[in-house]
Amino acid sequence: MYDHHIRRMKNWIVLLTKQYPDRPLEDNINAGLNEYWRDKIALVWDAVDIIEYAKEEMNIDLENYQAINILAAILKNHNCEYGVTWDTIRYEIEDYLRGE
Repeated sequence: MYDHHIRRMKNWIVLLTKQYPDRPLEDNINAGLNEYWRDKIALVWDAVDIIEYAKEEMNIDLENYQAINILAAILKNHNCEYGVTWDTIRYEIEDYLRGE
């Protein structure tokens, strides 16, 4: 996720918190996030996906911090025409381990 997504989600939460100051914060957070994502989709990969793929498909044990670094490389390097695939993940794991 890019920084501008985080800022825009935060802005929705702040706006709703100001508009509805008596409503519980959790309700404003939920409403703000729901409003932000109303017209968007996101395909989410997480560190567990990277760790499990490395273990099951490549017989490699990764730490959480390594998976986070690999996710950052995937976000930076992926081809938006093709998206992120298991091949993308394999390549980035291999590339990361070559650089260690």
